[in-house]
Amino acid sequence: MALAANAALVLRPLPAQWTPPSTWERYIPAPTPARPDTRDRKGYEAAAVYVLDLAGRELSVMALDSDTISADTQTGEHLFTDHFSKGLVPPRIRLGTCLLRYEPDLASAEVLNALLAEAEPLARQLLDNLIPVPGTGQFDWTPAAMDAAQRAGHLIERRPYRGTKHDFPYRSGRQVLEVNASDLFRVWPELVQEEWAERTGKQLAYAVENVHTEAYRAWQEPQLRKRLWDILGDGDLDKDAALTVVGVRAWMHGFRQQKAGDLVPVDAEVWDGIAVHALHIRDDSTVAERQRVERRAVDAAAAVGVKLLGVTEWSTDQLRQRRAEIRAELEELGARIGELEKDLKPAKALRRAKVSRVLAWQEYGDTDSAVGRLAGLSHTAVGALREVLEKDDEESE
Repeated sequence: MALAANAALVLRPLPAQWTPPSTWERYIPAPTPARPDTRDRKGYEAAAVYVLDLAGRELSVMALDSDTISADTQTGEHLFTDHFSKGLVPPRIRLGTCLLRYEPDLASAEVLNALLAEAEPLARQLLDNLIPVPGTGQFDWTPAAMDAAQRAGHLIERRPYRGTKHDFPYRSGRQVLEVNASDLFRVWPELVQEEWAERTGKQLAYAVENVHTEAYRAWQEPQLRKRLWDILGDGDLDKDAALTVVGVRAWMHGFRQQKAGDLVPVDAEVWDGIAVHALHIRDDSTVAERQRVERRAVDAAAAVGVKLLGVTEWSTDQLRQRRAEIRAELEELGARIGELEKDLKPAKALRRAKVSRVLAWQEYGDTDSAVGRLAGLSHTAVGALREVLEKDDEESE
């Protein structure tokens, strides 16, 4: 998915004639000494949700009751700290939610559409400052995109409190140094690991977390903190300042692409030519046999311009899958046989009784083998039953 930078942003407002549905549950705040009668402030158990669709460059507002918001997948994904640090940009972002519980006057198309227009510049700034993650069709954050997302969320979610004593400013509190991964690695090149060039997407995701861990540790060291601030910061450094790094995932994938040269790095598990090679891995394949399959897959991928990554992990996973299939089949077979044996239990009891009767006659020719052939038993099983009967006869005398 590609984003057209600086392209127009389409707004999807509520219809001008929209009014709160009669099915919405009303919300009446608890009385307070200052306002003992709260009936004039009846809001709704509902909210206006502002959703940014990346592919369509659309910003829409949807007025929904609380139950629908919880269940509706079209209302986008909330943004949390992990989205920024791990470089995850959802295809549909829930920029913010404007509660309609406390002020019924907010529940109008005019007010909610006006808030949509206010959020539009921030949504455009967010879209225009995302960066691609090479080879994935996905995007990562920059400080500007993250700031726009957070400002939009603040703008929308503070709307019910705007101008009241409950109003809250944007980012009150500690000083934060927001750093692009490219700047971090330029200032601190020791963090870069050459092995990243050979890592799969999943492995790079772990490496992203490690970078954040190392950056946090470095930030606790006064000398390193001052070094980063002197180059990347602005103004005086507060002793309680925090560090936020974004764009690590995109930088790592770009680094991997650069090291691959003319080839395109692709994880073995998603390469479209891997299925042919998977056929050659059996449940009993040896390490040497799997290595030969791996080499053939790597060579075949290179022939079409692909640098295959994680091929050893892929072949190991294929072996596990084959063995898991055998175990699953064995489990299913065991269960089926168990059910059959339960059904056979009465028939076996009846067979034992009839064999016992035949043996009790003691007729000439009723040998263990002959009776066994009739009953579908081995001669040793019939012999064992004969011994039990003879022992019972002896004990009864």
